[in-house]
Amino acid sequence: MMPFYEEDLAYVHHVGFPDLVDGAGDELLALFRAAGLDSGLIIDLGCGSGTWARKLLEHGYSVLGVDVSAPMIELARLSSTVARVRL
Repeated sequence: MMPFYEEDLAYVHHVGFPDLVDGAGDELLALFRAAGLDSGLIIDLGCGSGTWARKLLEHGYSVLGVDVSAPMIELARLSSTVARVRL
C-alpha cells in the first residue's frame, strides 16, 4: 500500500493550510445552522490534523474523525482542543 501523509508532509499540511478550513468552515457552519443542525455528531472523513474537527467542537458538535494517515491522526490527538474527538 502506498503511504499517504507521513510525518513531514502531515506537519506541512497542518501548519501551512489551516486557513482553507477556517474560511470554508464558517460557511459550512452557517449552512448547518440554517438547516436547524445546531448540535449532534459530525463524521469527519479525511479529518487530517483535526482543524475542521476543532472548529466543530468549538461550536458544540461532537466529532468522529477518520483519516488514512496515522501521522495526521497523531497531530489531531496532540491538540488539546481535540480531546473530545474520537479518532
